[in-house]
Amino acid sequence: STLFFTRIWVTEPLSKISKALNNNDSIEIKDMKNHHDEFGRIAQTIDDYFEIFRDLIREINQRVKTEEKLLESTKLLESSNQTKSKFLSLIAHDLTGPLSSVIGITELILKNKNEYSKEKIILFVDAINQDTVSSSELLKNLLTWARSQSDSLVYEPIVCSLYDIVQTVVLLFKNIASSRKIEIQNVVPISINIFADRQMISTVIRNLVSNALKFTPEDGSITISAINTESKTIITISDTGVGMTNEEVSNLFIENKRESRSGVWGESGTGLGLLLCQEFVQRHGGSIYVNSEKGQGTVFSITLPKK
Repeated sequence: STLFFTRIWVTEPLSKISKALNNNDSIEIKDMKNHHDEFGRIAQTIDDYFEIFRDLIREINQRVKTEEKLLESTKLLESSNQTKSKFLSLIAHDLTGPLSSVIGITELILKNKNEYSKEKIILFVDAINQDTVSSSELLKNLLTWARSQSDSLVYEPIVCSLYDIVQTVVLLFKNIASSRKIEIQNVVPISINIFADRQMISTVIRNLVSNALKFTPEDGSITISAINTESKTIITISDTGVGMTNEEVSNLFIENKRESRSGVWGESGTGLGLLLCQEFVQRHGGSIYVNSEKGQGTVFSITLPKK
C-alpha cells in the first residue's frame, strides 16, 4: 500500500517532471498542474518558466527576423544607389558627347558660313540632327526611368492596336533611318490587338528600334513583326546589324555586368533603354529574350500574355 501511494504520488510525478524537462515539453507539465499538492505547485512554477522561456524565444526570433529584413533592405538600398550613380554617370558622359559635337559643328558653320558649300552645310545639319535625336532619346529614357523609380508612372492597360504603336515608332525614326540607308519594316498584322499600357509598350519598341539603328550598318534592315498564340502575343524586332557575342548576350540584362557599347555610327549607350524594356515588359507579366550572333544580326523577342 505504501509503495503504491509512493509510486502514484511521488515516483510518477517526479518521472513526468524529469521527462518533460529533458524533452522541453510543457504539455506533460500542464497535465500535472491539476495535482493539488506540492508536485502540482512545482509543475505550475515550471510551466510559468516555460511560458517565460517561450515568450523570450519568440521575442528573440522576431528581433532576428526584423534585423535580417533591415539588413536585406540596407543591401538593396546600397545596390540601388550604386546602380543609379552608375547610370547617372554614364548618362552624363553620353549626353556630353553629342552636345559637344553639336557645339563644335555649329561653331564651324558660323566661322565658315561664307566658305562652305550648301552641300557641306547640309551634311553638317544632318550630323546635328542625328546627335540631337540621340540626346533626345536618352533624355526621354532618363525621365521615364526616373518616373518608374518614384512609382509615379502608372500602369494603365487598355486594348490597343499593335500595328499603330509600331507604325508611330517607324515614322519617328524614318528620317534617321533614311539618312543611313536602313530600311525599317512594320509587318505586324493589322488584326493584332494587345491588352497593354500603350505608353510603356511604345517605349519598349522605340528603344529596341533605336538600339537596332545604332548597331545596323548602311544598307541594312530592321523588321518588326508579331504573331498571336493561344495564350500570348510574341513581338520580334530583328536587325541585320553587327550582332553580339554569347558573353554580351548573357550579360545584357545582368545589372552589374551590362556595359556601354559604341554603335557602328559612333553612338554610345548606357543600357538604360534595355533596363526600361525589361522593367516594362515584366510589369505586363511578360518576358523579353534576345538571340544574336556576331556578324549575323540580333533578334529581340517580347512575349505579352493575352487578357
